[in-house]
Amino acid sequence: MLMKIIFICNKFPPAIDGVGDYTFHLANNFYQLGHDVSVICAYCELVQQKVSSGCFNYNVFPIAKSWSLSDLAIIKPVINSYKPDWLLVQYVPNSFSRLAIPFEFPLLLLRIKNQDTRICITFHELYTRMVYWPFKHLISALAQRWICTKLAQVANLIVVSIDITYSLLQTRTDKPIHLIPIGSNILPFHIPDEQIVSTRNELAPNGESIISTFGNRDQDTLIQVFCKLVRKRPEVKLLICGVLRLSPEGLCLFDSLKDKIIITGHLPNRDVYRLLRSSDVFFLPDPVDSSGEGGTSTKSGSLAAALVAGLPVVGTSGHMNDKLLSQVKGLYLGDYTNPDELAYLILKAMEDKTGGKLNQEFASSFLAWEYIGKCYNDLLSK
Repeated sequence: MLMKIIFICNKFPPAIDGVGDYTFHLANNFYQLGHDVSVICAYCELVQQKVSSGCFNYNVFPIAKSWSLSDLAIIKPVINSYKPDWLLVQYVPNSFSRLAIPFEFPLLLLRIKNQDTRICITFHELYTRMVYWPFKHLISALAQRWICTKLAQVANLIVVSIDITYSLLQTRTDKPIHLIPIGSNILPFHIPDEQIVSTRNELAPNGESIISTFGNRDQDTLIQVFCKLVRKRPEVKLLICGVLRLSPEGLCLFDSLKDKIIITGHLPNRDVYRLLRSSDVFFLPDPVDSSGEGGTSTKSGSLAAALVAGLPVVGTSGHMNDKLLSQVKGLYLGDYTNPDELAYLILKAMEDKTGGKLNQEFASSFLAWEYIGKCYNDLLSK
């Protein structure tokens, strides 16, 4: 059954944002399935330029200013004119409010909702940890929980991506909650073997092993672990697909290792995929606090990118480790606070001759946008 669908998100490509990338790929998949697709997002000059030059296959409206009731006058006419079957809202608290407390957002959705339009909310995040000091953090955490509850009341359909979000949201609503994984924001491209060999020779001219990372990672821990790794195996290189974000202490350690570290800056997706394909191991130093909160999960688009590229992966153990993650064969999880253990696991992953291939097979089954789109399509068609 073909439907009219409007996606609602804050940032949208070419603006850099993980949820925006998710929305972009899902909207593309729905368009390819034949649905009538539109996107409403925040105003951004880069997005407006893409719209003006006709770069999108469907209508994109970069019109929202604050995601408050003051935007009702510009958002509701678009929705009324298209008469969509579904609004697909991509929710993260800090996307819809500068202070990450979007008080008016549930009411805005309620006001733009009408009798023939249903709302599906994908909760990419719910709220921050409950801390009691500073006091403003406590207020923010309480407000986010209230907003989360109100959004669940507005939604006709609720989607989350990992088990921990599912469990937490169950305390906020009696409505059914549906688990749909997150796909890679880096799609696979055809990279000829000779180009991979050429890239490896450029990155590691002396035949060094290449450890890569990508996304918003804890780079201080990354550098600490790499330092331990260099002591065990000097013939390694670290490839950071992105920019450097280190504390002063981390910069000092970086200076002693910089001849073994490659920093690419921001790159087109095709180049990121080529570099990942040219690597040996992918490392995700996902933070974990003293209570065990955090860790690697299939919520990570960076993890999905590594799996799509066919790399064995080293991550961290924490409460965010989800059931789907347990099906990833070429994955090694270690103690976030133990750089020696993480370095050992990277060495172990470097010897893994089958993990990358198994990861690629896993990604093609569970993290492909065709599969994710089908999961949504099945739910929306009921």
